[in-house]
Amino acid sequence: MDIAKLENFLDDSGIVFLSYGGMLSQDLISNMTEALEKETEKNNVSLSVSTNLFTIFVELSQNMMNYSKTKMENNQGM
Repeated sequence: MDIAKLENFLDDSGIVFLSYGGMLSQDLISNMTEALEKETEKNNVSLSVSTNLFTIFVELSQNMMNYSKTKMENNQGM
């Protein structure tokens, strides 16, 4: 599937999709949270659903920061 078809599918389905490759930082998570907030507002997502989305996003982000392979490899060298 090419990227244009994927974007169309996500738009048509009302799916909010965030993608990022690289190091995670608190600033990046904050900016992605703002983007997610704008996306939920643009798509008139209910307060309860958007609260659940934010909770899941923050939890997943914290897990990635705390348990990433790179961090584990760095800690093993100590």
